[in-house]
Amino acid sequence: MELFCEDDEVTRALEVFQRVGRTGQIEAGWVYISNVEQAIAIGGVRQES
Repeated sequence: MELFCEDDEVTRALEVFQRVGRTGQIEAGWVYISNVEQAIAIGGVRQES
């Protein structure tokens, strides 16, 4: 699963994943938080964050 959200929504997103994102596997369930420098649509439209 992937999720992109605004910085002020990270805490809420983590709460949701922790509550409903269980797989039952101990080694599963990592959350990585990083910046998105740019997004390029398949049609070629460029959006900078």
